[in-house]
Amino acid sequence: MKKNTLNKFLFWIFLFSSAVSCTTIKPLEGGEKIKVLHEKRLVDSILSHEINFEWLKTKGDVTIKLNDQDEYTASIYTRIRKDSLLWLNITYYKKKICTALIGDDSIQLVIKPQKSYFSGTFDELEDLLNLTLSYNLIQDLMIGGSFIHNVNNKYISKVENNQYHLFSHSKRKTNRINTHKTKKEMEHIYQCWVDPYKFNCNRINISFPEKEGEIDIKYDNWIDIEGKYLPLTIDVFFKVSKQEYSFTFDYKSNMTFDEPMKFPFKINKQYELLEILLTE
Repeated sequence: MKKNTLNKFLFWIFLFSSAVSCTTIKPLEGGEKIKVLHEKRLVDSILSHEINFEWLKTKGDVTIKLNDQDEYTASIYTRIRKDSLLWLNITYYKKKICTALIGDDSIQLVIKPQKSYFSGTFDELEDLLNLTLSYNLIQDLMIGGSFIHNVNNKYISKVENNQYHLFSHSKRKTNRINTHKTKKEMEHIYQCWVDPYKFNCNRINISFPEKEGEIDIKYDNWIDIEGKYLPLTIDVFFKVSKQEYSFTFDYKSNMTFDEPMKFPFKINKQYELLEILLTE
């Protein structure tokens, strides 16, 4: 009887220790602590801290680099009606270079110097780019979103380098997917690195194994808007069809929220259809 009682006591001690280990507090260098969260609670915290608005207007600069070509910087103006419409206008020394109007399932693009345009669906754009894009993915990129709405995975998380690391596949499984050793095809592999106090994503990486594509995004210089956060600096790198592209968005802090606005867009009848977006 005494032995059975001791075994039960040790068993409950083990369970208690296991429960405590699931909420381990890991210290930062400055003495602050990060609480290890369950994946669902971490995802809910990320989503609840994302900025909420109906209308948003921004302006700033964008630095663009294509492959090994020289980079150049232009001005960018954006207007967003959340979950509905996104308008971009890029100018270089006050001359219009490119205007885009992006809807839920359509994208229109005018490139003024080339007198060309593209008008089609995201499926048609995917055939040209060999990369899966969507309105929500582009919108998230522009406002510091987590992309969690777009990937719908079961996640794994851990504390790494004083931040949360949330990912859809283990390192071992990711290696198997990338080396084509799995039976089931994976559309994407998702991971992000999250601030443990503000719950905004410092970095997001999404790879597309079957298309050999990748998007890597880094958010920085966050501003606090009524307890929600928006990045002023967004570094974007994406690779597709052996081509590499990088963009850096530097927004100005004087943004306009929740004021209805227009989205001016027109395709000149003399412009020609842009059929190829990527060089071979």
